[in-house]
Amino acid sequence: MDEATFTAFATAAGCKELYRTAWAPHHGSTEHSHDFNAHGLILKGAFTLTTRQGSQILRAGDTFSLNADSPHFETASAGGVEFLAGRATPGAA
Repeated sequence: MDEATFTAFATAAGCKELYRTAWAPHHGSTEHSHDFNAHGLILKGAFTLTTRQGSQILRAGDTFSLNADSPHFETASAGGVEFLAGRATPGAA
């Protein structure tokens, strides 16, 4: 997906702002969840998104969506990752 299409999707999903984020190679998080729905577009590099349903490698052009309160963790690839993400209040779209 391209950035313009993702921006339209995220806005329709209730995201008020989008945030551009870059993570260093191998940056990772511990398992966590959010009180918002999260939507993202990978711009450069890759990361592995792991949920209770399994893991998937997301690369440039791939998108992800996580419902509020969904446990997950992420790990950036050896080349790092840059992504665009938005937060939406559940039920606000």
